[in-house]
Amino acid sequence: MGGELTLPEIEFAKEASVLIAEKMWRALAPLSDGSEIYDIGQSNFEEGCSALRDVGVYGKGSFNNGHEVLVPVDRVREHVESLESISKATFDELLSAFIVNFIDYGDLSGTRGAFAPPDDLLTAMKLLEHCGYAASAFDGYRWLEKISPVMRNWYIWDDDDECDAEKRQLALRSQAEELAASMPWVVRQRILSKMRTDSVIDGVAEMYKYWSGTEWHYFPRADWAFSNRSRDGHVDLQVMRAVGQIIIGKRI
Repeated sequence: MGGELTLPEIEFAKEASVLIAEKMWRALAPLSDGSEIYDIGQSNFEEGCSALRDVGVYGKGSFNNGHEVLVPVDRVREHVESLESISKATFDELLSAFIVNFIDYGDLSGTRGAFAPPDDLLTAMKLLEHCGYAASAFDGYRWLEKISPVMRNWYIWDDDDECDAEKRQLALRSQAEELAASMPWVVRQRILSKMRTDSVIDGVAEMYKYWSGTEWHYFPRADWAFSNRSRDGHVDLQVMRAVGQIIIGKRI
């Protein structure tokens, strides 16, 4: 889709170029002379390197998944400031690369609620606010509907524009709270004692001995093996860990 970029979009494209270049340099393994970088065939790195090729930071490498470093990482800001123009297609590529690298593989949140971005991403988020993709909320930001196509493309949001990670966390919390509430008092005390004398992990492992797959047992099962836990009523280790956090009074 064509069209000229607004000033905030241009500024975001420049800021995203710098952030993505720094992340690629940190996360990947440049050749010893710094002449090429390898994206390891991972989708977020492929997207980041592709976006950097669009702005002339990287070029075609000499091997598969390789990218020639045309602009050293410490000169990327100077380089993008000197660009005469940035296309809408390049902006879209940079936005996509920014989202997948800093949400799926970084510290930025994909939640539908308010969140506080890390300090190094504040400038980018402020620019995205001016571009209509985010809005100020409390001490942070929240995403607006304009960002949904990018979120859906990377499966951060589902087809109903709900955050997939949030839905999974809510389901985990609900299952853990139900299991914790149904745990007999005597079993709870045994688990707590195990956690105090050994570790939380040992306590979590101990829980499986009392879980039949449908209900708690008052006594540990002699035939239980930790390797069989995935068959025990489909209660996975993450859920049992959350049960442990609940019974020792920690937030999930």
